Amino acid sequence: MNLTSHQWVAVSLFLLVVLAAVSLPVSAQQGGYTRGEPELTAYAPDNEVVPGSETTVGIQLQNDGQVDVGTQTDTVTTARGVSVEVRDSGPFEIRGGTIPLGSIADGMSTTANLRVGTPSDLEPGSYEVSLNVRYSHTQSISPNNNRVNDRSRLQRVTVTLTVTEDPRFEITNVTTDLQPGMSGTSIVELTNIGATDATDVRATLRGNSGLTFGDGTVDASISDLDAGDSTRINVSTTLSERTEDGAIPITASVQYTDEDGIDREAPSADGTFMTQPAASFSVIADDSALAVGERGELSGTVRNDGTSTVTDGVLIVESTGESLQVTDPRFALPPLEPGERTDYSFETTVSPNTDGGAQQARFAVEYANGGATTIRSDPIASRVSIADAASFRIENLSDTLAVGYSGTIAGELRNDGERTVTDGVLVIEPTSDSISIEERRFALPPVEPGEAVPFEYQTDIGGSVDAGPRQVRFTVEYNNDRAEPTQVGPLAHRVEIDPQRREFSVNGTETRVAAGGSTELVLEITNERPETLENINAKVFADSPLSVDSEEAFVKRLEPGDSAKLVFSISAEEDTMAKTYPVEMDFQYETERGESVLSDTYQQPVSVTEPTDDGDRSPIVTGAIVLLVLGLLGGLAFAGYRYRQRTT
Repeated sequence: MNLTSHQWVAVSLFLLVVLAAVSLPVSAQQGGYTRGEPELTAYAPDNEVVPGSETTVGIQLQNDGQVDVGTQTDTVTTARGVSVEVRDSGPFEIRGGTIPLGSIADGMSTTANLRVGTPSDLEPGSYEVSLNVRYSHTQSISPNNNRVNDRSRLQRVTVTLTVTEDPRFEITNVTTDLQPGMSGTSIVELTNIGATDATDVRATLRGNSGLTFGDGTVDASISDLDAGDSTRINVSTTLSERTEDGAIPITASVQYTDEDGIDREAPSADGTFMTQPAASFSVIADDSALAVGERGELSGTVRNDGTSTVTDGVLIVESTGESLQVTDPRFALPPLEPGERTDYSFETTVSPNTDGGAQQARFAVEYANGGATTIRSDPIASRVSIADAASFRIENLSDTLAVGYSGTIAGELRNDGERTVTDGVLVIEPTSDSISIEERRFALPPVEPGEAVPFEYQTDIGGSVDAGPRQVRFTVEYNNDRAEPTQVGPLAHRVEIDPQRREFSVNGTETRVAAGGSTELVLEITNERPETLENINAKVFADSPLSVDSEEAFVKRLEPGDSAKLVFSISAEEDTMAKTYPVEMDFQYETERGESVLSDTYQQPVSVTEPTDDGDRSPIVTGAIVLLVLGLLGGLAFAGYRYRQRTT
């Protein structure tokens, strides 16, 4: 067929249109439009849990994405920003909140770990846990119009957890009468609290916190233990002396053989070992049962202050010093119930060289309570009264205490006893930190009966201390004729801390200056402190219209209550108004202990007076005054001449 050129052009255009129409759907399918979504499923590969335990359960999330159309499958099937949270935990206690997992691509999986607590009374069986899975993904992609459709999704999934019927064990009771420092046998009760019988049971017991089973652990072979049954295990037990009273946690690792003959390990069995409180005692000595130089009975009562009965007890005199010689220091005690007391007595000789008075004896109690180990109690102090005790008293106590200053506490110590005290030391002990005494031991001269000797302590009182009464205690320490150290006291007395006061009182002697003139400013200062002050530098400061020409003065030494005059030079401007103006001054000085102190600022009033009016006299007035004076002098001379003429 012969076609003209115009016909060929028309046919060509038609074919191009047909080809374009045919190729459009193919381009849409192959050029990038994609639609799909991820699909997440959840399951627990190891889903068995045991009642009374807390277990980590891994939840697997698997992505099996679906693509409806298109080729960009990775984009539309990937779950992004995946997180898991528990929606319904069922009968379990599941810890933790939202668990972030990141992205999960198609065909991939990831694990969310949950801490699952299973109640001890939960029946065996299968239970569901509901989870919320949140993520975002791209639903579709349209390259021709540059559109990407993203969305977020909440997907609810469930997993099944199985509570097994495996045997479980618990330490249900511990029987012991051991106290810290004792060894013996304890009985540990182990119970199968599971729902299944256990065969060939083996347990390893461990203690801690000063509690030791055997040589560190005790292995016990129990054989079979049916569900709900218990067995009692005798355990060699040692408690350290430093073990604290109360509950000590213990554990048992338990292995058993299951119904299929497979060896398994049960969750650890926990329990509590309750120690018996350590026994405690009090010892009270009778008054006036002993006298100096005589044989007598150191007697009294001992009481069981603990919570357990004490058997096989012995009261021991540990120490009474050389003043008391105890013939037999051990006294057998009967069984003592808690709170029960019994009498004791020791044959004792008091040294004739011992000064009478209250002394301290130290006791202890040994007991075994039927066991193989003997326990010794802590030392028990008790005061023993001996007739004719030495006696002292404090007299004429005085103090010079003030806030922020050094001072003294002084008085006299009188010996009211019947023996001369030599090598004595008077020890002062303030009951408050407000009073600081560097040297608290005052060496006494020999003090005869009835004699009083003076003493004095140097003190320091801080600047932040509150004024008011304080208590100090005195103790007399001395050696008797056998060089035995003895104490008498404490003797409590009251002292007074005065409020902080200034070092000096300042009185103005010459404190007036005329306007436009200058003069000496004379001030008198008095030492108000109860100690001598030295190298006192005084300095005066003045503001306009006053000025100080000589601003410093010095005093070498001032005893308590002594005064000294300070002289300064002060001026007032010519146009100064007549009234009172303040000047300021401070002092820098040294205390008796060599401390350099800068005082607070003092103020002193200065009176400015009207200027003296000399006037501008004219020469005539001045001459007249001169002539008048000369005339008076001449008249006096003439009168004297006439008087001499008469007498010759």
